Amino acid sequence: MRHFDVAERRRRLLARHHLTTPARSIEQVAGDLVGIHSTDPATVYLSLRNRIAGFTVADFDAAMYERHSMTRILGMRRTLFVAPLDLAAVIDAACTKALVANERRRTVQLMEAEGIADAPATLEAACRATLAALHAAAEPIAARFLTPAIPELQMQVTMAADKAYAARPNLTNRVCLHLSTEGHIVRARPLGSWLSSGRARTM
Repeated sequence: MRHFDVAERRRRLLARHHLTTPARSIEQVAGDLVGIHSTDPATVYLSLRNRIAGFTVADFDAAMYERHSMTRILGMRRTLFVAPLDLAAVIDAACTKALVANERRRTVQLMEAEGIADAPATLEAACRATLAALHAAAEPIAARFLTPAIPELQMQVTMAADKAYAARPNLTNRVCLHLSTEGHIVRARPLGSWLSSGRARTM
């Protein structure tokens, strides 16, 4: 049996992650890394810049928003990743689907803590109204434009109540999280720069 010492394992890891030899494509990087960390919008671009010779912001935008060869998905450790579509299906089956019930339960608990009556039904109504608005739209919509149009999204919940960074956001982000995790919507091209979060569109 061949033994790999630490140095050899590190060399192989650097090669596998395309840090010593540039990758051929964005999709190759995302597949070989089993998803590119994407919680901060800038992270994807910086990761690809280190792994593809001559990479530009437009290259990633073309893959995501024109070829639609990749998607953003909530995966391992409840973290947002960019992954090729075939790998995204594996991440969905292995990680994302398991988050659905717990995330719904958490939102209902947050709503009940605010005294919102019949929180499960109210949350479901908010999800239906949001999805209907996205279906009716001619183009993707940013969350900040959804909130004024849908009364249910204007309800607020307290996040991290006992922490210094406690906040009372509208229900919009939680509803978009549910619709995304449950496979109803995906993120579309952002309105701002490559540092901005994307808009939502239906699948």
